[in-house]
Order: sequence, then structure tokens, then C-alpha cells
Amino acid sequence: MAIGAGLFFLSALLDRADGELARLTRRFSRFGFRFDLISDCIATSMIFIGLGFGAASSLPLDFGSQPLAGPLLGLSGAVSTVLTFGQLAMEPPQAGRRPPSPVIRNFDPDDAMLVVPLAIWCGGSGWILLACGVLTPLAAIGVCISRLVQRRRLVLVKQVERV
Repeated sequence: MAIGAGLFFLSALLDRADGELARLTRRFSRFGFRFDLISDCIATSMIFIGLGFGAASSLPLDFGSQPLAGPLLGLSGAVSTVLTFGQLAMEPPQAGRRPPSPVIRNFDPDDAMLVVPLAIWCGGSGWILLACGVLTPLAAIGVCISRLVQRRRLVLVKQVERV
């Protein structure tokens, strides 16, 4: 678990660095944006599924006594991640700016992912698994609602412009 957490931490730092470098040097494209998003989605989903199996026995609140609780929580986080990233993939980057968070201003969900390896190193893998299985679906719902509201506003603005 500790080695996997270290590799994930290194991957997250390098992922952040290449995105910032692309924006600073204005070397970004739709392909690069989508490739980065898909890579992040796959890596995050795999982390959640692996965590579901690896941390199942560390689950708090007697969830650990349920043999499928860990894998189901990991799968819940992975599926929710795919749904969230799918929504984000619909909005390509704008002229070197990071797209705004769909739920909370100035908050990048990638930053929250840095808590995962830190929690594992501190013995909190069960709590992180529980959070991933419960909070990630809530975030996915928030992203979907936010996108629906944005699309509705866009439709209303276009209707007003026609009048």
C-alpha cells in the first residue's frame, strides 16, 4: 500500500506539473486536454478499485466485516469518477486557462486526490476508501447538476438573444 501510495503521489505531482507547463508555454490542444483527462480518469479509477481490495479489512464502522464492502466502495468511487470525468471532457480548455471547477470555485478535484496517499501513509486507508465510495458519487451528482444548470442557462440566453 505504501509503495502504491508513493507512486500515485509522484504521478499526481507530475500530472500537475505537465498541465501547468502546457498552460504557461501555451502548448495545449484539445487532444492533449482529452488525453490528460482520460489518463487521469483511468489512474483514479484504478486507484479506487485497488484501494477497495487493499483496504477492505481496514474499513471503519464494522464495514470491514462485510466481504464485499471494500470492493463495492472502490467500484462506486471508480464509476463516479468516470461519470465526473465524462462531464468534464465535454468542456475543452480555454486559451491557456484551467477550466473552473464545476462544483466549487477555485477548487480542483485533483488537489483533493493528494489526500489519498497521505491518508494511506498515516494508516487511514479504510477511511479514505469509505470517503471514496460515498463522497465521489456525491461529487459526481454535483457535477452533473452543475452541468445541467449551465446548459439550461445557455439555452435561456440563446432564447433571449433571439427576441
